[in-house]
Amino acid sequence: MLGMLAAIAALMSALPWMMKLPLAVIVLAYTAWLERRERTRPIRWLDVDGDPLLDGVALRDARIEVHGPWLTLVRKDARGRWRRETWWHGMDAVNRRRLRLAVSGDRHMLSPPMLAP
Repeated sequence: MLGMLAAIAALMSALPWMMKLPLAVIVLAYTAWLERRERTRPIRWLDVDGDPLLDGVALRDARIEVHGPWLTLVRKDARGRWRRETWWHGMDAVNRRRLRLAVSGDRHMLSPPMLAP
C-alpha cells in the first residue's frame, strides 16, 4: 500500500514527466521486490509457556520491548550476535505483562484474567 502511495506521490510531484514516470516504475518494482522478500521469510514461533522458546530454541539474554501495537524481541542468536525481531501484536495489558515476565526469566506469572459468571 505504501509503495502504491509513493508511486502516486511521485506522479503528482512537480518533477518533469521524464523523471517522475521512471521514478514511479522504480518505486513499484522495489515495492514488489520487498513484498516478495517478506513473503518468503519463515514464520517465527514464540512459546512462553514454561521456559521461553523461539522456534524451539531456548531464549537467553532476551528482552521484550513494547511500543504501542509493535512488539520487539531483542535477543542473542547462536553466534552471539544481537537480533531484533518486530511484529504486530493484539495483546491486552495483562498478556503483554505476562510475556515480558516470561522472557525476562521471572517466573511469577499472572493468573488468567477473571471473568464475570
